[in-house]
Formats: sequence, structure tokens, C-alpha cells
Amino acid sequence: MRPTRIRDFKMEKYDLSKISRDELCDFLSRAKDEIVKYTRCYEDAERVRSPLEEAKREILKQNTYIKVCIIICIICTAFFITGALLGTTGFNVDLGVAFAISSTIVGSITLFLILPFSTVRITTKRKIKKYLAPLPDLEKKEEEAFAKFFAVIEPYKFPRDYWYEYALTMMLKFVVNGQADSWKEVVKEYENHLHQMRMEENARQTLDEIKRQADDIGRGANAAQWAAAGAWLGALRR
Repeated sequence: MRPTRIRDFKMEKYDLSKISRDELCDFLSRAKDEIVKYTRCYEDAERVRSPLEEAKREILKQNTYIKVCIIICIICTAFFITGALLGTTGFNVDLGVAFAISSTIVGSITLFLILPFSTVRITTKRKIKKYLAPLPDLEKKEEEAFAKFFAVIEPYKFPRDYWYEYALTMMLKFVVNGQADSWKEVVKEYENHLHQMRMEENARQTLDEIKRQADDIGRGANAAQWAAAGAWLGALRR
């Protein structure tokens, strides 16, 4: 998640390992509600931030492209002037004409490329303006939502590793379902849950790999069988 400024909160401190089951349930419930609100605000802001950053990167690319085109135009102009001077002074007329023609062609191609690109640039700038307008308000809501979440977890020194919606949802579920009555039990249940998920994912990946290898072997066996059959038929025809 995007780093958000944390305000200073002065309030009573609690020890997660010493609070009762009901207090733990109440804390996890409030923390979950606030992290859900913050996550929604974060996603709303991110839906604007992501295309905005992409548009800014596009502008940088366009700036580089335009600079290259301008340099080419300057070089072509210099060639054209040099060619014209050489032609008018009667010194190496053929070289002067060649310079003038080549620079005109290259300059025309460059302008042909840069003109439509400028239209894209205008469109990109309009996108940036469109995304910039609502962003301050969205980021303000995002910061306020995080501040409320932080106000809930700070007195309990809630571990940073669990500052996300899924962790709080599952921890609350373990307490509500009677699978855990204390913070220590909640952490143990959740870590076991994560371990089980990782094991299942590894098993799924292993099964997929076994299936892929079996398919490869099957295709190889079929190819060998067809090759053997072809050789057998060829021998019969002799």
C-alpha cells in the first residue's frame, strides 16, 4: 500500500497478550472495519494515481521523441542552408543540390512524424488534467481513513505484518468461531492457516508440473509410436 503520513496519537496503551477474549474480539472487529474503509479509499485513489503516473511517463517519452525530432530538423536545416550556399556560390553545385534535396526529404518526414504525435501529446495532457482534479480529495480521504485505522491499532502495538484486510478478517473469524481465545492462539491459528495455504499452492503447482510432464511424455510416446508404425509399413512395402 502507498505510505501514508501517520499522525501522533496520545492514548492509553494495551498489551495484546493480556487482554480478554471479548476485548480481543472487539479490537479485531474495530480494526477490521477500519482497514476495510482504508482499503476502499486506497483503491479509489489508486484508480486515479495509476493512470496518472502512466500518463506522466507517456509525456516524458513524448518529450524525448520531440527533442530528437527537433534536433533532426535543426540538422536538416543546417544541411539545407549549407547546400543552398554551396549551390549559389557556384562551388560544387551537385553537392549543394544533393544536400538541399536530402535535407528537405528528411525534414518533411520528421515533421510528418511529429505533427500527429503532438495531437497525442495534447490528449495525454488532458488525461493528466482530468486525473489531477479529484486526486487531492481522494488522497485526503485515504489519509483520514488510515489515521482512523492507526488510532485503533496503535494502543495495542498491533504487529505491522498483519496490517491488511485478510489477516484481520481471518483472525476475527478464529475468535468468533471459538478456535482461539487469546492473541497468542490467534497468531498461531493464522500462521498455521497461511502455512496450509502455501502447502496447498505448492501441491497444486507440483500436480500441474506432473500433468505437464505426463502430457509431454504422452506426446513423445505417440510420436515414437507413429514413427515406428511408419517404419513398419515402409518395410512391408519393400
